[in-house]
This record gives sequence, C-alpha cells and structure tokens, in this order.
Amino acid sequence: MLLSIGIITLLTISWIYVYSLTGISFDLLFQLGEITELMKVQTLIFLVISGALLATTLMLTQYFSQKQRHTNSILAIAISTSIAIAALAPILKNPPVFVSMMMFYLSGLILIAYLPMPEKKKGILNILSSGWETTKKVVYFLGLGGFIITMLMTFATLEQRQEQIQDSVVEITQAQIRGMDLEGMVGEGIGPGLDAELTKEEFEEQLIEGIKTMGMPMNYSRWQELDEEQQENIINQSYQNYQEEMEEGLLTMPDEQLEEQVEETVAEMFVEIPAFRIMLDLLPILTAAIASSMIVLYGTILVPPFFILGTYLIPEHEENEEEEEEKEEEKKPEKDKEEKQK
Repeated sequence: MLLSIGIITLLTISWIYVYSLTGISFDLLFQLGEITELMKVQTLIFLVISGALLATTLMLTQYFSQKQRHTNSILAIAISTSIAIAALAPILKNPPVFVSMMMFYLSGLILIAYLPMPEKKKGILNILSSGWETTKKVVYFLGLGGFIITMLMTFATLEQRQEQIQDSVVEITQAQIRGMDLEGMVGEGIGPGLDAELTKEEFEEQLIEGIKTMGMPMNYSRWQELDEEQQENIINQSYQNYQEEMEEGLLTMPDEQLEEQVEETVAEMFVEIPAFRIMLDLLPILTAAIASSMIVLYGTILVPPFFILGTYLIPEHEENEEEEEEKEEEKKPEKDKEEKQK
C-alpha cells in the first residue's frame, strides 16, 4: 500500500506540474491575446509528456487496485491526491480552481480502480479503443469538472471576466490597426487627399465601393436587401458623420493622432456589436464549454495510447490472497443458505 501511495503521488504531482508548464490555465480563457503564444513546439512537448505521465498514473492506479483490497485502494488514492494537492496548490496560479478540479480527478481515480484491466487485443484500432474505454471514465470526470468549475468561477467574477475579454478584443483590434497605413488609406482610399473634402456623390461612390470590396460598414449582400430609401438614409447618415469628422480634424490630423483616434473609434464600435454583447452575457457557459472540450480533447488524443502501451508492459494480473479471501467471504452467505435448506 505504501508503495502504491508513493508512486501514485509522485506521478500525479509530475503530470500536473508538467501540464502547468504549457501555460494553459483558467485565466487564459479570458486573455485572447496570449493564446497565440501557446502555439509553440515546446507547448506540444509538455502536453505529450504530461499525457504520458497521466496515462501511467491511471494505469498503475488500476494495476495496484487489482493487487489489494478495494478499501485499501481507495485510501491509497485519497492519500496520494491529498499530498499532491498540498504540494502543488501553493505554486499554481489559481489554487481554488486546481483544488476543485482535483476532487473530480479523485473521483475518476476511484472509479478506474474498480474497473478491470483492459484486454490485450491485437490491431491498432482495437488497442486504442481498449485504452479509450478505460481512460474515458477519468477524462469525462475531468471534463465535467472543467465545465462546472469554469462556469461557477466565471459567474462569480462575471464583470471582471467580461472586462478582461473586452480589453483583449480591443487590444487585438488595435494591434491590427497599428499595422495599417491609416494615413495612406485615408488619403488614397477614402478621399482624393487629406485636405480635400468629398462631395456627397464622391462619398457615396466610395462608400458603396467599400461595402463591395471590404464589407464595411456592412456586408454587400445585406446592402442589396435594403430598399432605396434605406440605402439613402445610410448614405446620408454616413456622409453627415464624415463631415463632422472633417470639421473635428480627424482626417487631417497627424498620423499618430489619426491612429489613436481610429483605434479608439473602431474598438468602441466592435464592443457594441449585438453579437459581442450576447457573447459577454453568455460568457460563463461559453468558457465552460471551451474548457470542457479542451480537457476531453487532451484526454482523448494523448492519454489512451500511452495507457494501453503501459498495460502491455505489465504482467498479467493474478488474483492475490486478499482477493481470494474476499471471494470466499462473499460465498459464505450462499453456502450457509444452502446448508440451512438441506
């Protein structure tokens, strides 16, 4: 029992710590600008290593559980998980989320301890299927935990998380705008020159051209669905806004001021889009679904192959004395009944 506690504890700490090195965390769900930084070979390597360690943890948990009483197995699993929580909680970014997820991890380990070792089948598909059938119990527990915990944690700090998402979107939008030649676009694409004001006819022509080529300020198919009166109203309103911007000096200001003004204007327009506002309202459910999907995907791709490989490396399970005693104890009531009947 002590051996199983030591090994399972070490493996649990190892796979969680290696996984933490990937940078994937609960807080990352609300920091969209940093997600691209995870697209590295280093992240993939850490994911593969952590997947192999998790698979080994599950496999040995199941193996040790076949070698001792179920009560001892559950106790060993509980002790191992508790030690892992105590060791890792102080060094991980979000201890409450980590501790909550470990409760689902513990439930998954207890369940897998009761499952028989998978059969050693032939054929790659049969092997993977056998590994998935066993590991999916833990993966589903973790996926369920990811959904529930993410939703509750997001809902508890909803305003803060909405602001984080909004700020992330604004930063991404501004970063894209900074890469544009705004002054050239204004001078060449919007009008004949920075100091020249367009007539309504010229403005209308360029507005429609912008709708056709760039889909701004609306999709061209949507524009075609409008009647003439609606189109005219949009043109008039857009031209009025254009004239106001000319009066305020937006189109004739220096490039740095122009960039700053456009960044601010575009960012404000984006966050006021109805679809974006709905997304913010549904943020707890959306982030919970994303977190759960990521966990299940991780557990589906990386864990089963290593799990089934491990089962092929360990010897066939033989019933030990404790199991034989348990079976004898289970048979005693039946024997007593038979003797009484006789």
